[in-house]
Amino acid sequence: MKRLLNAVCVFLMLASITLISNSSAIGAEDIKKVTLDQVKPYEVAKHFKMIALRLHGKEESGSQNFWVGMSHFLPGGGAEWGASALEKIYFVLEGEVVVKSETKEFVLGPWESIYIGPNVKRDLINKTNKTATMLVIMPYPKK
Repeated sequence: MKRLLNAVCVFLMLASITLISNSSAIGAEDIKKVTLDQVKPYEVAKHFKMIALRLHGKEESGSQNFWVGMSHFLPGGGAEWGASALEKIYFVLEGEVVVKSETKEFVLGPWESIYIGPNVKRDLINKTNKTATMLVIMPYPKK
């Protein structure tokens, strides 16, 4: 439960930062609902047996500082070993995924999350026979 609260707090903090930093440009009342039928799948490099959907971002809802994606990993699906320059949060909604770092292995189930810092190498795999669905929350690169 503590991890869930931490993930929710981080998400709300990022959302608040976005609203505050963009309030003069878009107005304090700017709200955008995005429904699942509005979003389109996109390809993700070094990922396999999965479908990715961008739920919020610059194009989808006007979010300027971070984006939120939903990834569906089929059994055996995952992400290859690698790192990105940006921090990220994975929040599992359904199913189970295994995230490995250079020194640890984490099994994430429903309503569990993990923070991965900038330039931290990891891989991810769905070792089960059920689809795993998770949210991915990442900032945009600074200009």
